[in-house]
Amino acid sequence: MITIVGLGPGGPELVTRQAAAILANAETVYLRTRRHPAVAIIPPSVRVESFDDEYDRAESFEALYETIVSQLLATAERGDVVYAVPGHPLVAETTVRLLHERAQAAGIPVRIVAGLSFVEPALAAVAVDPLAAGLQIADASQPDVDPFRPALIGQIYDRRSAGLAKIALLERYPEEHRVALIFHAGLEDERVAWLPLYAIDRSDSIDHLTCLYLPPIALLEGAGSGAERTFDEVVHRLRRDCPWDREQTHQSLRRYLIEETFEAVDALDSGDLVAYGHELGDVLLQVYLNAAIAEESDIFTVRDVYRWITTKLIRRHPHVFGDVAASTAEQVEANWEKIKAAERQGGSRLDGVPRSMPALALANALQLRAAKAGFTWESIEGVWAQFDEELAELRSAKTTEERFWELGDVLWMTAQLARWEGFEAEDVLRAAADRFRRRFAAMEARAREEGRMLEQYTLDELLALWRATKTVVDR
Repeated sequence: MITIVGLGPGGPELVTRQAAAILANAETVYLRTRRHPAVAIIPPSVRVESFDDEYDRAESFEALYETIVSQLLATAERGDVVYAVPGHPLVAETTVRLLHERAQAAGIPVRIVAGLSFVEPALAAVAVDPLAAGLQIADASQPDVDPFRPALIGQIYDRRSAGLAKIALLERYPEEHRVALIFHAGLEDERVAWLPLYAIDRSDSIDHLTCLYLPPIALLEGAGSGAERTFDEVVHRLRRDCPWDREQTHQSLRRYLIEETFEAVDALDSGDLVAYGHELGDVLLQVYLNAAIAEESDIFTVRDVYRWITTKLIRRHPHVFGDVAASTAEQVEANWEKIKAAERQGGSRLDGVPRSMPALALANALQLRAAKAGFTWESIEGVWAQFDEELAELRSAKTTEERFWELGDVLWMTAQLARWEGFEAEDVLRAAADRFRRRFAAMEARAREEGRMLEQYTLDELLALWRATKTVVDR
């Protein structure tokens, strides 16, 4: 039989009476490590073997655990084994889990003798009820925890392990989040140090009797440097816990990405910059939601999105981050075009113009790129001549297909005229639509004053009403 005994979290006074009796009556006790205060409870008459030397020889913790388990199993084939570990045998003890699995497979009975774990005195030190709080327990090497619930991190035994845990935790927590390093929980020299998460690896007091307590973050915490981490975690929680968000795909979110972008533009055009900031948040949500969906399939994460755009900005601004000289906006734009041309590696200048753009904006973008290559008219007179020609061809078109294509050419030349006049065709048409909206609303108001509906007017009366509103509605 293999008997696995928990030594508790601290000194001999924290060892259970059952565990103490087993240790006192054993012929040999095998210790994972002698570096534990409770080892002093083992009588001098008991032979003690430890695996401390294996820590120095092993190339990795996986190799170390394999060595310990293999030696204990080999010894158990010859007789009973008493194996003692810090804390509770089933709390943060990888060797116990592996030994139990391998012993069961080999038909060797295993007895677990419970001990007080590091969890109970650590929670007492910070006055936390684990059930009421929904406590999570994790290993410092893999602290994958939900930041909206409290967490206790074990296996922080030196500054290096604390630093590695910090790096992982900062993916989800604001760096200023207040956490507690708990030293020697349950012992006379117990001490709790509250400090920001970013500073946990700066303490010289960290040893093998140290753990970390992480209070939950508030939903609105991290308005400073940790805001993006909090937001990212909120989005991941929506994907996990909200039925609607869980069902979304890249394609189902496509229309929301477009709508939210247009809503942001509307807020900008209204002049309400506070509303514009709120709408930008809605656009950002679409970025994070799509990144979260991609992450679930191991395609990319939002951190990849940040890395890609940062890399692109640095590459396309050598006058800021490199040694290229550019003192005017025109020089910057010229450098930008050269860099983009190199990135295309022989592709078309028109590559990268999104086909899903509004048609007039798409036409303007394509025309602008062609013009930068020299493919344009020398003066606006040539544009007008081409516009008149396309309009004449539309008037003379005979078939539906001909009218379709000729009308497209007229619209195309309309966009050209707008560009030559220094306007965006999309802005021009949108302004005309807004003006029509105001005038039409004024017509409806005039009709209500007359106690009629627009449908009750003749066409001539409607045109007269339209002309009347043009004199009172701002152009």
